[in-house]
Amino acid sequence: MRSTRIVRATLLMAAALAALLFYRAGTPRSPSQDGRVNVVLVSLDTLRPDHLGIYGHTRPTSPCIDAFARDAIVFENAFAQAGWTLPSHLSMLTSLYSSGHGVTGDEHRLGRGIRTLPETLQQQGYDTAAFTAGHFVSRRYGFDRGFDVYEEEYDDRPPNHGQGWRFESLEGDLFAWLDDHADRAFFVFVHAYDTHEPFIAHDGASDFTSDYAGPMRALENHDAFVRSGLREKYEARSANDLFNINGFLGQVINQGRIDLSEQDVEHLIALYDNEIRFVDTSICRLVEKLDSLGLRDETLMILTSDHGQELMERGHGHIRHGTLYDEVVHVPLIVRIPDTAPARSTKLVQIVDIPPTVLAALGLPPDPQFRGLPLLPLDTPGHPFVIAEGRGEKMLRTATTKLLARPRGIALYDLVADPGESVDLAATKPDDVRALHRLLLDTLDRAELDPAERVELSEKDRAQLRALGYLD
Repeated sequence: MRSTRIVRATLLMAAALAALLFYRAGTPRSPSQDGRVNVVLVSLDTLRPDHLGIYGHTRPTSPCIDAFARDAIVFENAFAQAGWTLPSHLSMLTSLYSSGHGVTGDEHRLGRGIRTLPETLQQQGYDTAAFTAGHFVSRRYGFDRGFDVYEEEYDDRPPNHGQGWRFESLEGDLFAWLDDHADRAFFVFVHAYDTHEPFIAHDGASDFTSDYAGPMRALENHDAFVRSGLREKYEARSANDLFNINGFLGQVINQGRIDLSEQDVEHLIALYDNEIRFVDTSICRLVEKLDSLGLRDETLMILTSDHGQELMERGHGHIRHGTLYDEVVHVPLIVRIPDTAPARSTKLVQIVDIPPTVLAALGLPPDPQFRGLPLLPLDTPGHPFVIAEGRGEKMLRTATTKLLARPRGIALYDLVADPGESVDLAATKPDDVRALHRLLLDTLDRAELDPAERVELSEKDRAQLRALGYLD
């Protein structure tokens, strides 16, 4: 059968790649003022690639990202290693799957025995800095390791609802730091939650929602939501700040307690697109800043995300992430490398590939801890399959097939015939299920490099995480 042949081919490819214990370098480099390439890694939380123009979206959501991408390499089939922020970003910085770094819940932090990309670069003499929106990308979870400067910007107190949540709130400190370090080799990590729910309307961003006048318009801002009475009508969780909108999304919409019309759903999607357009302008400003400092030809810049977002897709029907459907684990990955021609690649890649790509681009030796592969040269094969892990779920995805292992059972999807992952074929293809499940378990069958450490969350920490929709 066709699917059985695909599984067998996947197994053979996996066996061949397993022999490559170290990574191929060969990525072009350009010297910075001290002879090395700078690195800027940007993660826009909850950003779906199919809502960017460079990936085919028809709305004008991303003119700045699109312009950046036209001078870069666009990876069309990039996947995150988790469906939520904390473990996925640790995979991004350690090149380990969640089961490898061990931080699979908010009660753990990164163990001291695991190296991070910024630690490696710091040891090589790079100046390192991070400017983040905090929460699940916080020093409490070990993200500050290897950074000379680790700035967490966030203020949830009225009237500063969400201050520091957005990229623009980080720009002042970020740009000042770049001014002070333009003559030295550096690594900068930037993370912002603009495209994470709640999706708020913005002055100055494209208005994709002007013809809509229904009840979901109340979700555009905190004051409108409070005035709408939706919280009381549907007995959604009471809260005092902006993010009680998330309580409505999680408790009412995702539980199916409200019937949404096609126009209601379209408005929610339009708000998400509006958020992309808003943060997109920050990418313009960052690129312009690097150009003004004369750093374009000396800087490797990577733009990606930790996960995407379900947007009420048929058959799934939620506004959320955390699952392992493609709308959640498929992420943008755009890489601009000095003296490297722009291109597009369809090979399967993962965000664990970012650290080995950086080391190769900088001419540094590979790290045997890393589970990823360098993204370049483009003519090298990608992964025969990609893996992601969630809360109780595990995923193995080839170019054509996906296996989801859940507590309630295993599902198998034909991504060619059923890209929406709505028809479970597990019962009719038991041989494929057994082979792919064994491959998944064998790939993850490595002991944790160092036990994750316990984290004690304060009530304020829990309140902020609850506001994000992660805690009940």
